[in-house]
Amino acid sequence: MKVVIRADAGRVVGSGHLMRCLALADELKNNYAKVTFVCRNIQGNMTDFIVKRGYSCEIIPNQEKYFASDHEFYAWMLTNAAYEVEQMTKVLSGIGTPNWLIIDHYGIDYYFEKAMQSLVKNVMVIDDLANRRHECDLLLDQNYYPDRVNRYDNLVPATCIKLLGPEFTILKPEFAQLRKKSSKAEKIVKNIIISFGGSDNEAMTLKTLAAILNNKIKDITFEVVIGQINPYREAIEKICKQHINLKFHYQISNMAELMSKADLFIGSGGTTNWERLCLGLPAIIISTAENQVEVCQNLADKELIHYLGTVSEFSDEKFNEAFTNCIKNYKWRNFVHVHGQQLVDGKGTSRVSGFLFDRAKNEH
Repeated sequence: MKVVIRADAGRVVGSGHLMRCLALADELKNNYAKVTFVCRNIQGNMTDFIVKRGYSCEIIPNQEKYFASDHEFYAWMLTNAAYEVEQMTKVLSGIGTPNWLIIDHYGIDYYFEKAMQSLVKNVMVIDDLANRRHECDLLLDQNYYPDRVNRYDNLVPATCIKLLGPEFTILKPEFAQLRKKSSKAEKIVKNIIISFGGSDNEAMTLKTLAAILNNKIKDITFEVVIGQINPYREAIEKICKQHINLKFHYQISNMAELMSKADLFIGSGGTTNWERLCLGLPAIIISTAENQVEVCQNLADKELIHYLGTVSEFSDEKFNEAFTNCIKNYKWRNFVHVHGQQLVDGKGTSRVSGFLFDRAKNEH
């Protein structure tokens, strides 16, 4: 089976889209699919990282200015639909007709997808927003929404297969392997992860460290994790070197292992929500992007995270109150440990992969 994945990573868009696509790509590759990535050459792109993971990566030249169109795009798209179609057509002419074109990109909608129908056998879209039409054969939205069954009713073709909810969460296999490490949370918090995703443009790692250091906490180890496109790497690393209980981690590959040893997580929403819940790891969450707000609120309503709101709502006082409550509240931490694992079982990647392979087999 031949698969092409269209996803971007960069300073503005972050790395979440690409990282979940890489997790899916690994599952497909392990089952003998040939996977090629197609990425835009934007600031902070991770094309070298993709190649080091063993994948071919076709690079789309970036346009210097945004060309407006009558289709809805996020600002970081920095292109128009016609240009995107033109570039992807060139790529596909060189690699042949794929069984699946997988698109994980907020700036792409039905206009591009419709143009691809004659160039690929099937189109899969990974979305979280439900804010635009799609022309696809399969749609994945792994987020928790009470109304998820009907979220895309008027946005996709009637024949589209919809994989909706955390049971289809794309995670690296390590999360499923480590989820049974313990049957309950530890009563005393000794190890905490701080991670605000790949980019952290709002400098939330630095703000969180400042709040923690002001409290002079010495008896807890903080694992500070940042990605390669974090613009504040030097400042964060410098602070960590000055304090024995701050451990600095840069673009790591063992996040599942770190999470499995942690008692609490402090960071942003997004894909890490499902990684943490798969392992039953309780968390204090600040949403760092608009698309994280509703999902975080939904999880907070189920008491699966302690939600502090958006970046603009963050304050040392608010954080310190939440931190103290979460450290002391063993009952809540154990609740998350049990019910988080029930919500996310870690088998989503293989379920999604199974759909892709089944469709490809039926085409022969």
